[in-house]
Amino acid sequence: MAAENNVSIEQAVPAEGTVRLNRGIQTRFLFVAFLMDMAGLAVSFPIPWIADKLGANPLELGIAAAAWSVTYTSLSVFFGHSAERWGYKRLPLLALGIMVSLCCLVPITGNLYLLIAEAMGMGACFAMFWTPVISWLSGFVEPDRMGPLMSRFSMSWNAGAMLGLLFSGNLFEWAGWLPFAVGAAIFVSVGWLLVPIAPLGPFARQRHEEASSGREEVALWFLYLAWFANFLAWAAVGMVSGLFPELAKLLRIGPALAGVLLFIACAARVGILLSLQWRTGWQTRLVSLLLAQGILAVGLLFVAEAHQVSWLVFGMVGLGIASGMTYLISIHASLNASAHPSRNVGFHEAFLGAGSLLGPAIGGAIVKFSHIRAPYRCMLVFMLSMIAVQWLRFGRRKNR
Repeated sequence: MAAENNVSIEQAVPAEGTVRLNRGIQTRFLFVAFLMDMAGLAVSFPIPWIADKLGANPLELGIAAAAWSVTYTSLSVFFGHSAERWGYKRLPLLALGIMVSLCCLVPITGNLYLLIAEAMGMGACFAMFWTPVISWLSGFVEPDRMGPLMSRFSMSWNAGAMLGLLFSGNLFEWAGWLPFAVGAAIFVSVGWLLVPIAPLGPFARQRHEEASSGREEVALWFLYLAWFANFLAWAAVGMVSGLFPELAKLLRIGPALAGVLLFIACAARVGILLSLQWRTGWQTRLVSLLLAQGILAVGLLFVAEAHQVSWLVFGMVGLGIASGMTYLISIHASLNASAHPSRNVGFHEAFLGAGSLLGPAIGGAIVKFSHIRAPYRCMLVFMLSMIAVQWLRFGRRKNR
């Protein structure tokens, strides 16, 4: 497979006649991102609710919600490195096949620990899919158009997640197996869309040469802060979504309304991505990073003190806007901060997964020894502390 990739890189030379074809392939990738996250959220949203039905305590509930993130976090960098050797196309197709099998197993699982193991398998499949796909996509786009395309790519998967959350709760209330049946059908459709695409795009050689040029458009300290901010944002999102069954009991909210509230967070994320997609320069400013974290803190405050659904709506909007901003800042820095963009994308995805992992797990542990509002309040205090530290330490440094 390595030899096949090397030959393809040498032969892949951009030509004007391929531009229209490349745009068509880019559109196909955007549709793939939309469908993949719609199915991914549709099958992962019910996991905590199934765990709750199987008698999970708050700690076990947090672990079940975060289980997929264990393998996603630990394997994202690995698959980022391995995709060049094993194939950008082969790994995603293998992941889709395994996901279809897991969709058949989860609805009939009656053991909590087996359910957690299956959720970890889903996380491995997500890592095997997303990191190679992002690198695969980059070979079909001109380097100077990568920023706007990644904004549209982010909007696509967020729009898919939004719809997945919207219908998953209702399907789960009708029948526990329905979200997984729909998810399996969508995974098959994603594979059908990917099969005709060439393993490497015409701009792969150009990106290969850029990776050896030592370019550095974003300071490394800013890259690390962007990863950390993205980690915090997705830890907060994971904590809220993973522990939602416990908070829902307190506020008398069912799975359908919970899905609508998480849909609102995704809608806010899509809205901010749409409004920022053509703006340039803001992704490299520390003030943008601090603003995103400030919005995240406000969202957490509304969730922590919510006594009615309207407060949760404001909280979800804040979480959605903040996670959208940190995601764009992090992916932009990963693609422009060093000579190893593919490796950086793997770390970007790993930090995102780590946040989704540790948020619910730590939140569940805090609930076990305290109460349901304690995790959000603790996260809020930590967020405010980190904002102050970042401003005092890096406020006067230039991102060059």
